[in-house]
Amino acid sequence: MHKAGEAFERINQSIVDVSSQIQEVSAISEEMSASSQQVSATVEDLAKMAEETSGQFQGVKTRTDHQLASIQEISSSAVELHQLSQELKHEVEKFKVS
Repeated sequence: MHKAGEAFERINQSIVDVSSQIQEVSAISEEMSASSQQVSATVEDLAKMAEETSGQFQGVKTRTDHQLASIQEISSSAVELHQLSQELKHEVEKFKVS
């Protein structure tokens, strides 16, 4: 009978140990879940910042493209104006009295 009591005592202690281990695993799981949520939130924040930055870069690119088009138009107009001034100079030279 004494052996049966010892066996029950060992079984009881094993149950207590397993229960303790289950609680530890549960606590660790909760910590991991909280950490996972924090990582997820951080990744979402980074994604939003990347999207905003991308939008800002797109805006800068659009404005730069418009400025480039304006500069090209100004350059083309300057070339055309130079050509017209050369033609006008040539025509005026025809009317010079010697």
